[in-house]
Amino acid sequence: MSKQTLIAFLVGLNLLLAGALLLSGDVLPAARAQSGGSVGNYLAATAAIDGQQYEILYVLDLSTRRLHAFAPTNIQTKRLEHLDERDLEADFRR
Repeated sequence: MSKQTLIAFLVGLNLLLAGALLLSGDVLPAARAQSGGSVGNYLAATAAIDGQQYEILYVLDLSTRRLHAFAPTNIQTKRLEHLDERDLEADFRR
């Protein structure tokens, strides 16, 4: 088998596999997080901190429009401590 034949075969195989991947790709399901009543009236997100081994948890209380930050102050216990909160309504008025 010559090099050109082998290259053509491999290119064709890659195209075939790419086509199969595109055709079999499922659509991602819609996110259903916090879809119920006023109990879930908040959003949560994490953020990495440069040089730290942990992430901060931000919780946005939509009813009071306050952003709370939580992080572990003791890495061994992994217990989250409330670090600070911001009044987003006042922050965005400025």
